[in-house]
Amino acid sequence: MKTIIDVQNLSVLHSRENKQILEDINLTIDESKIIGLIGESGSGKTVLAHAIINWINPPLEINSGKLLYKGNDLRQFSRKETSKIVGKEINGYPTLKKFLISFFLLSVGVQTIILMAAIFGSDELGIDSTNLIITILLVQVVAIFGAAIFSKISKKLGNIKALKITIVAWMVVCFAAFLLDRSEERRVGKECRSRWSPDH
Repeated sequence: MKTIIDVQNLSVLHSRENKQILEDINLTIDESKIIGLIGESGSGKTVLAHAIINWINPPLEINSGKLLYKGNDLRQFSRKETSKIVGKEINGYPTLKKFLISFFLLSVGVQTIILMAAIFGSDELGIDSTNLIITILLVQVVAIFGAAIFSKISKKLGNIKALKITIVAWMVVCFAAFLLDRSEERRVGKECRSRWSPDH
């Protein structure tokens, strides 16, 4: 079986703190082989993933080891050249490409809604702080059940279809919230016009 990625004795240093983030990592990824990186938060999974494709930024630096892509040392390539290599590999796996696009859209959508939810609730819907906190806590509880449901959907239909269903669900929820806001504005507007009408 042909080796695609060969990581040999890879070490990554945090130059400012003079702290070794990764040390003597060895990893081989063969053609048509799928691997997963498992570890606690802060264990170095993201750093390792970035190091494998030579996307390490200061103050982090690769201070030893080899990163071989089909026998060629990735460290001799520029970031632009590395990006082309990664893009070419992704294009060779249509399923992976669809998954990454779906996951990106899901992640951006979720993060945007989380960021704007409290602002939307207070400024647009006029929910006071106490009720807003209670609402957000209830949403978190509902999210637990939602995660369990989508976990079952993922097991039954697969990750990609589950992500697509999730994205559609987010779109429906956002559109419903948009309509809720507009309908509330129209209701308030009608009340104001009725109150200040010459007939009253």
